[in-house]
Amino acid sequence: MTIRLLAMRYQLCSSVRTLSGVMDLPNPRRLTVFRVTVMRQNSRNFTSFCPCANPQGYKGLQGRFSLWNETGMHPGSWRRTLPLGIRASSNSKQTDQGKGQKGGNFLAGLLKNLVKVAAGLILAAFVTAVSLPSLLSWPTFRRIALDLANKSIPGSVSVKSASLGWTKPCRVEGITLQGSDGEEVLVVPEIESRAPLWSIVLGKSGFGDVIVKSPVINLNQHPSNGLPRLALAVSPEDKLLESPTRARKPKKPVNIPSADASLTVNVKGPKGGLNLTDGKVILPGDVAAALGNRLLVDVNFGSLATRENDDLKIASDEHSGVPVRATLWSECAQLEAVGFLQPRASKVKLIKPLKAEMDLTPAFAKFYLAQLNPLLGEILGPAVRDDDMPDIIVQVTPTNMELPSDHYKINIAPMKVTLARGQVVDGVLSLLSKQDLVKGKRNLTMQTSVIDAKLDMPGSFDCSRLDILIADKVHVATWGRVNSIDETVQMTLAVPGHSLRDFLGLKKVPPTYYLKIPVTGTLDKPKVDWKSAGIGIAQLTARERGGQLMQSLLDYVDANEKSDVPKPVSPLPWEQHGG
Repeated sequence: MTIRLLAMRYQLCSSVRTLSGVMDLPNPRRLTVFRVTVMRQNSRNFTSFCPCANPQGYKGLQGRFSLWNETGMHPGSWRRTLPLGIRASSNSKQTDQGKGQKGGNFLAGLLKNLVKVAAGLILAAFVTAVSLPSLLSWPTFRRIALDLANKSIPGSVSVKSASLGWTKPCRVEGITLQGSDGEEVLVVPEIESRAPLWSIVLGKSGFGDVIVKSPVINLNQHPSNGLPRLALAVSPEDKLLESPTRARKPKKPVNIPSADASLTVNVKGPKGGLNLTDGKVILPGDVAAALGNRLLVDVNFGSLATRENDDLKIASDEHSGVPVRATLWSECAQLEAVGFLQPRASKVKLIKPLKAEMDLTPAFAKFYLAQLNPLLGEILGPAVRDDDMPDIIVQVTPTNMELPSDHYKINIAPMKVTLARGQVVDGVLSLLSKQDLVKGKRNLTMQTSVIDAKLDMPGSFDCSRLDILIADKVHVATWGRVNSIDETVQMTLAVPGHSLRDFLGLKKVPPTYYLKIPVTGTLDKPKVDWKSAGIGIAQLTARERGGQLMQSLLDYVDANEKSDVPKPVSPLPWEQHGG
């Protein structure tokens, strides 16, 4: 067999004379250790380099000698090509062979020990992972695991019994989650899967055909901070308040008590689903009044979602993630969301705005529409009810079409409704001397334009111009800001010039003029500055009767007043239909 490489260590002995003249070193005897490497080469003269080597041991080997100095006898480093194919190199660090061997043995031993420890840890982790489900089925180990979990959350969770295993279906009974105040926020009598645990973990069975039986979910808010009790049970209050969507102070308590609603959830996937049956959810009073007492949630993933929605199927080529279509039905509403779930980014990418079709009830107007505009809080219901058509259509568009988001755009289609007589409506009619429109009436009709608003979480609404036609006669417009957390209003109520001309006989008022009236106060008690409105009408009346100087002065005032009046967001419905 041909030898390609041979490395040996030698004591220099008498070969120093052979190297000293070649290496030009001042004290060659300090070279105590060197390494000889023999590699294939056409040179045969190797005995002159190392007389102590036995040439008979290298018969048939043609090679080249290379010498590396390991003692650091000369500062710096050097390399020279020597006769007979010998190459020598050196550095300034002197090496002790014995210490080097001891250090090498120590490092090698340490490395072996580390490898053994790592292998032991990996084996222990594997054994623990394999046996963990079975261990958690035992009361003692389950209690230890729950104690560890409860130390990481403000609330506490308890489990009555569990039957877990990698190769069998799982069953857990008596799950209870309590808040820090001891109130139960989640109770699940039983959870059972039809697929084995390993199949669920590896994603081979989707949601594992899990059945959640008769859960009770408490979605009420804590009175001290306005945060959901369920969230407070699993996350510290400080962390929740740091969120961009935090509530700065609790909302004013709603006079309507909380109500129970039945809950059914069906989640379907190509490989397995999840069913929540006979559930109950405890809703805040305002939410229950708007949605009703029966909720059905239907969620489809993957091919099941694209099969039911053509838009989602087409968008699958352009978006990443899992296709999802979610729908909520209740007695008073239907909501739909269509998009792609992106688990790694913890978001949902929508392909179209969230859409809600609602029944227009006094509760929905009072608790939700009033946050966009106090005038809308007086709505009693639709002027004409059609069972085949929704009373109100709402579209919500998050920033970049991604959920969750801190900013949303809200769009509500034009409505024709019945309006209760409130202080704002009565004040407008009194200002325009049109009290006869409501004489002997407790309510009247109202039409709206498209309602556009921007929502900055946790609850600041920037409302675009909303045009309203009261009793099919009186046209007014509003715009401004509403803060639903502080429940404060900073808006403007404007009477257009044509209403002033028609009802007050101010013929010199141009059609583009608007009498602007400040509106402040709170959502439930907005304050309209009728004094400012009266002064404005007095000025307009003076122009009707005044001379050229008064006319020029008021024209200048009109130009400044008109400059910050926003344009309608869409054509007015009553003008399109000749109303």
